[in-house]
Parts: sequence; structure tokens; C-alpha cells
Amino acid sequence: MSASDYHIELFDQFLEGVLSEKEHENFLYRIEKDSEFKKSFELHKQIINSFEEDGNKDLKNFLVGLENENIIDNPTTIQQPDSTAKKLVNNPTAKVFKLNRMIPAIAAGLVLLFGALFLFNSGNIETDLFGQYYSSYPNDLTRIERSENIMTPIEKTMLSYSKKEYRAFTNQVDNLISTSESIDLKNELLYFKGIALMETNQFQEAITILDKLSKGSEFEYSPQVNWYLALCHLKEGDSAKAKSLLQNFKGDYKNQEIKNLLFSLEKENSE
Repeated sequence: MSASDYHIELFDQFLEGVLSEKEHENFLYRIEKDSEFKKSFELHKQIINSFEEDGNKDLKNFLVGLENENIIDNPTTIQQPDSTAKKLVNNPTAKVFKLNRMIPAIAAGLVLLFGALFLFNSGNIETDLFGQYYSSYPNDLTRIERSENIMTPIEKTMLSYSKKEYRAFTNQVDNLISTSESIDLKNELLYFKGIALMETNQFQEAITILDKLSKGSEFEYSPQVNWYLALCHLKEGDSAKAKSLLQNFKGDYKNQEIKNLLFSLEKENSE
């Protein structure tokens, strides 16, 4: 297995949440320390998310069509184990991939994919600024210091968030939100759900949650809510809303970043 194949398999295992606790810790450590590994992982996530979005159904169908087109009836094989070769010879309808036809098909699909990503992102100052200023918010709601089998429901749920298993977290957290008797705790869990939605490219859903929190009573994460809400609008291309939120920002949270981001937005508008 090549290094790139290994990385792809490792990335998939991490996103699926099937790594062991030790493997998960090693992965996060490498993400923190190895910038090239982190870039590769971010690109991998971007490609995966692009296939999950409704706007890329045509691309998915195109690639599936390419794959089906290149599965051919072939009674022979090359360098197959003896048992497999006998089955193929004895079964003239067996299907195998013809590699010399699949390579250009896969290449064409990748060219189309990256071309679409390039066209979508090129010249988009809002997307560029979002990438420059966004970073996921860490779990500081609970302290993960004990065995999972003795954790409280909140600790178990936030453990999924800490592991960056955001889809699992969003599924788990709704039950806690609906059963919590504390308004502050509900708001805190909703805030983290908003961040998890951002991490899975569900920005409109994140905006709905964060906007409601920003208009409600203040709680511990109110400054963070407004910062991430502004970034959501930026990612969605609404720099005017992002700018308005940043200009009316209260408190010292991300004070320098807010000044720098406003400067960049105003500079872009003046050009």
C-alpha cells in the first residue's frame, strides 16, 4: 500500500469513528504537528463533503456512469490467484475492471471534480477569508478525564465532539437539549451543535441555531456565538451581514481578529 493510499484509508477510518482510542490520539497529534498531513486531511474532507452536497449529484452520477461503463464481460484475468482465475475462466459472464480504461475515466472524473471546486472557490474573497479565520471551537464544556463507561450522558456526548465525530454528536445532542431543565445548558449545547454543523458544511442550519442564540438572553458563549455567526454569513457569501455583526461586536473575544477581518472586508469593498 502506498503512503497516499494509507492516508486515504486512515482519513476515512477517522471520519467514520472506527479508530481505536490510541489511534485517535495519534491522529489528532499528527494533525496538530504535521502541517502537510493536516492539509491532506482538509482536502480529503472537502472532497468527501463535495460529494455529499445536493449540488454535486450530477458529478456523482457521472462518476458512477464511468464506473459502470468500464465494467466489461471478460473471461480472462491477469495475475489472479489460481482459484479466482479458474472461476473466471469457467464463468464467461464474470465481470472485472479493465484497468487501462478505468485510469482515464477516473482521471477525467477527478479533473471535473477539482475543476468544479476551483471555479467555485476562485475569486471568492468571502470563502478565502472564512478559511483564513475559521477554526473549530474546542470542547471546554466538559472535562474528559475518566473512563467512558462511567461518564455522564453529557460527557459521552461531548466526547464525540472532542473526537471530531461531528455527525454522531449532532445526533446525540438533540436528546440532551430536549430533556435539559437548564436554559443555560440548552444554549451551551445548541452552541456546540452550531459549530458541529459548520464542521459538516451545513452552514444554513448553523445560521438558524446561532442567529436564534444571538437574539436570546446572554450566556457564557454569547461572544463566540456572534463570531461564528459572522463567519457563517461570510462562508455563505453575505459579507454585509458578517460585517454588520462584527461592527456591533461586544466584548474582547477575538478582538484583533475582528479588526483584521473588518479591515479586509472594507478593503475589498473599496476596490
